Amino acid sequence: MSVLGCNFIEMARREGMGSAQCHKQLELQLHFLTEHLMKWIPDWANQVRDFSETDFYRALAGLTQTWIEADQRLLINSLHTHQNSSEDNLHRFPFRYKSGYSAPFS
Repeated sequence: MSVLGCNFIEMARREGMGSAQCHKQLELQLHFLTEHLMKWIPDWANQVRDFSETDFYRALAGLTQTWIEADQRLLINSLHTHQNSSEDNLHRFPFRYKSGYSAPFS
């Protein structure tokens, strides 16, 4: 997901938020979440919460599931609003990406 997200940020800066390539990148990210992660994360998180002997792993499972679900909602909303966006709206992303980092957080 980090690679897909970073690719999107760079593409948006280069080509503009409304580009067809940005839309395709958002679709790829949503497809990965929906067709891969969301197929097993909820069950995994429930099993970790049910069988873990420590609060740390229960909390970690809950945070992981919450993060993935929030990312999915963000992507869905981005796909719906992305065509009305412009390069000037790039500041709305909840993180900043700096070239050379492997994760979208800095």
